[in-house]
Amino acid sequence: MLPVARVVKSSGDKGRVIIRLAEDARVGINVEEPVFIVFDGLPVPFFIEESESKGSSQLTVKLEGIDNSDLSEEIKGAIIYVEKGDKGRKQRGRYKQTPDTCNRENDIDVIGYSVSDIKINFRGVVSALYDYPGNPCIGITGEDGRERLLPLAADFIVSVNNRKREILIETPDGLLDL
Repeated sequence: MLPVARVVKSSGDKGRVIIRLAEDARVGINVEEPVFIVFDGLPVPFFIEESESKGSSQLTVKLEGIDNSDLSEEIKGAIIYVEKGDKGRKQRGRYKQTPDTCNRENDIDVIGYSVSDIKINFRGVVSALYDYPGNPCIGITGEDGRERLLPLAADFIVSVNNRKREILIETPDGLLDL
């Protein structure tokens, strides 16, 4: 088991918590696999239902089974672990990275996720990842069949639900019209 984050505090009344990613973590958080919190000396698995970037080193996450503020307060200060895989080396694939740290070595595997803008009536599907230096983007194919580029910036991403494979965004007026 490898430590990758610490629960900093609860966030809201629905069981969400803010976690701080370890600076020296050698692996990311695989959202398809459980994370573990140790209770009474035993690792207890939790799946991440939702995650939202809070800058380059913090995420707001909803862990399966943690459904209210009382439960989220109980895990405040806890270390989050992942199973050691591939001898501790960073692996490619579905490892959660914040939009600010996306690069070829650590791809966010969101192709096929549905995308909805909460401010305007736009729906689409992530069709591509573009690793432009200093400005990684996702290609979103809208219901009209036209692809739009969206910079992977924390300001535009409202939430990511990995279980439902959906991304909620809020873009400035006109950005998706380009």
